[in-house]
Amino acid sequence: MADIATTLGPAARSTSQERSLGSLRLDWVVTILSLWMIAGIHLDAWAHHQFDVETFFTPWHGVLYSGFLALAAVLAGTLARNLRKGYAWRRAVPAGYELALLGVAIFMGGGVGDMLWHTLFGIEVNIEALLSPTHLMLALGGALIVTGPIRAAWARAESSWKALLPALLSLALLLSVLTFFTSYANPLSDAALAQGQRPNTDDEWFLTQGVGVAGILIQAALMMGVILLAVRRWARPEGRLPFGSLTVMLTLSTLLTVSVHEDW
Repeated sequence: MADIATTLGPAARSTSQERSLGSLRLDWVVTILSLWMIAGIHLDAWAHHQFDVETFFTPWHGVLYSGFLALAAVLAGTLARNLRKGYAWRRAVPAGYELALLGVAIFMGGGVGDMLWHTLFGIEVNIEALLSPTHLMLALGGALIVTGPIRAAWARAESSWKALLPALLSLALLLSVLTFFTSYANPLSDAALAQGQRPNTDDEWFLTQGVGVAGILIQAALMMGVILLAVRRWARPEGRLPFGSLTVMLTLSTLLTVSVHEDW
């Protein structure tokens, strides 16, 4: 699964001075495994809505952490392979994946901390599950990991569907992480109003409307932030985003968001 390193400098430079470059193959592997991991996060959230989860060791955590371990193995294997080829430590990580390795360390620390947290304090519910320190560590680590293909593609000049699809899917996964951890202010996370359920008092009306407006503003800001990131890099005068790029990104992110709730 490791990428085939290529050289940046003149042929006379030694391997230890060269920078290991990523490959489209590595981008695809990381993207697919990232989808596995992020799907595990949403599956775990779905399970919390359906069942009384009282332990850290669940099948849904198994999906989440197996995806993470697969990602960690791919990144560590790529690093080890490049080291065997003679690359220096600081240059053995493929371009764009430096922060992904940092994300692996953060996610691992968050996972161990989350297990201890659940053992000591029990299982969080509702909004506290999204804002617990260990879950925020997992969010940060996961975001750094899944955005590896974005940073790798950023350094390349290609803008075709073939070259950019892993990066576009990676952007969708980044957006899904952001929307997941702000689901307390996300209209797509609560279908009550769309189904015609109405508050009973003026105070409930005010609170419901306030949360609804805040959710629209927050989610619009997150969505446009991700879109503008893509546009800034790949839709400049000398290039353009492939037709349908935004549709792919937003569709995948939205499907992951609504999958947590069965009332849609």
